[in-house]
Amino acid sequence: MTYYLIDYENTSSKGLKGCRKLKKCDRVYIFFSENASKINLDFFTSHNKAKVSAIKVPVKKQSLDMHIASYIGYLIGKNKKSDCEFVIISKDNDYDNIIEFWRKKKYKVERRETISDKTIANEYDKPEYSILEVELFKILDNQEETEEVIEIIEKCTSKVAINNSLMHKFKDSRKAGAIYNVIKPYITDKT
Repeated sequence: MTYYLIDYENTSSKGLKGCRKLKKCDRVYIFFSENASKINLDFFTSHNKAKVSAIKVPVKKQSLDMHIASYIGYLIGKNKKSDCEFVIISKDNDYDNIIEFWRKKKYKVERRETISDKTIANEYDKPEYSILEVELFKILDNQEETEEVIEIIEKCTSKVAINNSLMHKFKDSRKAGAIYNVIKPYITDKT
């Protein structure tokens, strides 16, 4: 089971990208205030039966952030004996200290910009690296190339553009093909 806490003021409807991949057991909490743009009602018909709750918070300085930080603590406490994951959907890296706190206590907590993102590389993640980075290290020469491949994935909007960029970058069809095969499971949201 995964709990998604969405900072809707920060991400708007873009944070909901990937909601069709949600499982019935997943839980989504959309935190918003009067300052948030209107919620895209299409989400409520496309979240693949995950349970969704909208939580309106008062407009005050950092109010939304504080409510999300408080609520994630509540959810972790409520589910401490189960193997749940907790994901804050936000571009705001102010959550990273809270995430680091819970990770040190061995809880699965992360921040993403959208539901479909794999993970955002936070400073405390650097020594561990993401699964994708570890897989890329096996076939690439150095950290710089790995970062360039991840940049290509983030920058390109389609699988064809990613493939073309890899071909242009490495000028070796075998190497570009091997890289593409590694990243393929991570770009399923691209057209």
